Amino acid sequence: MKKMKCFKFIVLVYLVSYICNAESASLNKEIRYKEVYQLALSLARKKEFSNAINYFQYLLKIKPKDDKVRFLLAKAHYLNNNVSRALMVCHKVVGTNVQSKCNDLKLKSKSIFPNEYMLFDAHRLLNEGRLEKSRQIAFKLLQSDSNNPKYRFVLGKVLHRQGDFYRAFDHYNYVKDFVNRPQRSKIQKLIAKLQTSVKPLIEYVKRISSESSEVGADEYWQMYCLAIHMAASEFSNDENDKTDLAISYLKTLLNDEKLNENQRYNLLMPMMNLYSLKGNAERAYELIQLARRTKPDIADNARLKFAEELLMVRHPMLNRGMLK
Repeated sequence: MKKMKCFKFIVLVYLVSYICNAESASLNKEIRYKEVYQLALSLARKKEFSNAINYFQYLLKIKPKDDKVRFLLAKAHYLNNNVSRALMVCHKVVGTNVQSKCNDLKLKSKSIFPNEYMLFDAHRLLNEGRLEKSRQIAFKLLQSDSNNPKYRFVLGKVLHRQGDFYRAFDHYNYVKDFVNRPQRSKIQKLIAKLQTSVKPLIEYVKRISSESSEVGADEYWQMYCLAIHMAASEFSNDENDKTDLAISYLKTLLNDEKLNENQRYNLLMPMMNLYSLKGNAERAYELIQLARRTKPDIADNARLKFAEELLMVRHPMLNRGMLK
């Protein structure tokens, strides 16, 4: 009987100790949360917004539903000149008390920074799956600044979701060269995801012949051009004969007088890329100029400019006077 009482007492002591430790740990977490919160506020007041943003994001990982912190994060982004990001953060606020502040921020942004508001709208529509609407807004943004990496990035994401891997790949590669290192890793992940999507196609193209009965010639060469564009390093030098056949096939298609300007552009771009990969930079440059004559839209024209830059990187001996 005494042993039983002793055992119950030990268990009781253990439980009390466990509860006290748990409460102490919880209290310590709460104290730590408040300390980090005050630190983030202090940094924001000192206009050290980048550091404040990091701490506000840390707090939201601990308490994802803290709308007060979420608004402060949005405000820090806004004051750090990343208005579209601020609006995306505000868009996730659900508490009615904070929503009014976010609505005020949205109205202010729409009035003072209309392009940033449009960029936010493009991302919002993309996240909602309204791809065509998002693409239309991205096009409007590119009309104001075709070299803006933020605009090219959202368009790349839309095209990626729409299955236009060729164009999405070009826009991602452009953006990659204009962002800082942390953001570059994000772009690299998107490019890797895109290449993973196309990996079965790449393997299929490498496995079968252009004369295979599995697919028609037109479908095969379309797949080949996409595959070699996105994974040139995977196609060894012994693919030269196949590349020549692809160029020959594209030339045949271009002779069709019924082609409209957009169809002609869509044939000239892969042909330009094939000539560039083969080392014939001059012919690739000529094709860029021919593609320009098709009067491409603002986004495709931006791709042409980037193609010129890539030619100079791939072929440093290319006559620079010609490019001017």
